[in-house]
Amino acid sequence: MKSKILFSLFGMLLYNLSNAQCTSYVDNFETGNLSLWTTIGTTITTSTSNVLPAEGVYGCKIVGGSGLHLKGISRSFSAITPNPNTMSWYMKPVGTGQSNHLVAGDNTVTAAKSMVFCYWLGSTNEIVFTGTTAGASYKTAATANVWYLIELKNIDFTTHTFDIYIDGVLKQANFAFRSSLVNSIEKVHLYNYDSLATGNWDNIKFGSSSSIISKASALNATSITGNTTDTDIQGAGQTIIYTSNTCNLISTVVSSANLGSTSAKVTVESATPTHNTQPYVKRWFEVTPTTQGSGNITFYFTQNDFNTYNTTATATGWPLLPQSSTDVAGKANLRITKNDGALGINPVVLTPTSIVWNAANSYWEVLLTTPSFGQFRFHAVNPLGTALPVYLGDFFGKKEHTTNVLNWNTITENNCKAFEVQRSFNGTDFTALGMVNSQAANGMSNLELNYSFVDIKPKQGHNYYRLRQIDLDGKSTYSKEIDIVGTSNGSVINVYPNPAKDNVTVEYASNSNASLSLQVIDMSGRIIKQIETKVISGNNEIFISLDGVTAGMYQLQLIENNRLSYVQKIVKQ
Repeated sequence: MKSKILFSLFGMLLYNLSNAQCTSYVDNFETGNLSLWTTIGTTITTSTSNVLPAEGVYGCKIVGGSGLHLKGISRSFSAITPNPNTMSWYMKPVGTGQSNHLVAGDNTVTAAKSMVFCYWLGSTNEIVFTGTTAGASYKTAATANVWYLIELKNIDFTTHTFDIYIDGVLKQANFAFRSSLVNSIEKVHLYNYDSLATGNWDNIKFGSSSSIISKASALNATSITGNTTDTDIQGAGQTIIYTSNTCNLISTVVSSANLGSTSAKVTVESATPTHNTQPYVKRWFEVTPTTQGSGNITFYFTQNDFNTYNTTATATGWPLLPQSSTDVAGKANLRITKNDGALGINPVVLTPTSIVWNAANSYWEVLLTTPSFGQFRFHAVNPLGTALPVYLGDFFGKKEHTTNVLNWNTITENNCKAFEVQRSFNGTDFTALGMVNSQAANGMSNLELNYSFVDIKPKQGHNYYRLRQIDLDGKSTYSKEIDIVGTSNGSVINVYPNPAKDNVTVEYASNSNASLSLQVIDMSGRIIKQIETKVISGNNEIFISLDGVTAGMYQLQLIENNRLSYVQKIVKQ
């Protein structure tokens, strides 16, 4: 297992960082004090502040400056080995002077001899990086009293350069170290230069990022069957990169609330899996928090993941996913189904916020905003690649008093006008009962929508129902059929699923308390299963296990108060 113990500049455990072996140093100030920092100079006030930090509960705040460099707080630590290739921190500048200095280098670091020398220039409202000379600077416009995420990527101690990112945007590539004499990281200084300045910092990190995603071969050329999991404490507003033991990417999570201990898992199947005949990408994910909340997740894919899916999709007539970095149509087809805990439970179909090909590292980054966390599977937008206007999620019915209530939901709607509810007493000849208009604006929706219809005059015996979905151009498709049965004594039966694999559920709406016998009988007349039970007036639910029953066709007989009241064929798969 990957070691989760990580010590900060304070020399004490701060929290379980997901990529603990990948991040060599971190200080998120969540201890609420600066007792192990060294204060340099006497004209400043230092504190941890819980007033709107960038992440978590606390940040670092320094008020005042001495007009000299490096007069603030500093902390030395053992040289990071191997040298980090990434660094990040948050800064929130205040005032019109020079503030928010962050200087990092080896144990002999000075203002001129450092890897990075960054500060806020309030007179021009700019974030400044000073290079090998004072004139070799990079400046970018910024706004006071706003948190900015500063990231240094591709730190190279051979060429002594790094790339500057601000709030996730590349600002300057191959920017030179302040000094080419720096060959290690052992010390960090935080300070303001001007006496009236105020500086704020949060979540300082050094580390080593991987260019490989989890369960992938070198250069992300192919995917590798299996799974891997990582766990971390996911705080409100925190960005946490979940990785494998070898620092390879699983997913990146940014949560709006405190999720507590959270695990992120990636699974790669050996072949393209399917659900309800629809294929989905063999790489899928599960994010399991202690406490639910909303957030953003970045998922990582190889092109091989999509290629494997596309082979199956081409053979079975489903839409294709991206075939290359320039495949606009393939990107537009991508959708994600989120389930709660297992495939098929509370499905919600989501549309990705962005789909980006990382050309430098040869993998896909799929960003998703989700209302909650669970299992995430990736598939095409439109089932079967046809002009089906609706992706129907479920269609079922039940008896309520003297009526039959039908319920259905849609996962997506495209060009949908209405649903015509049809009924048959023989399962063949259907007539229209009524019309339910689409709830989707202009017939288009990527959100789950719920519908219902009440048959106020069902008949004794079988009542078969189906939906005729009508789109805006007049085309139509039909749903599956369901059967709600009224017995001779006025009770109502609903048997599902049929065909069944493991269990059959009998919903029995009885008019009175009664003794009930349910028998599963084979074609020779032999009783295979029998259940004796009592039912009450109202709705009852009885489960029949088909464990040990050979696949084939059977009769289900229901005997109420020693009188045969219902017979139906059922199929064991």
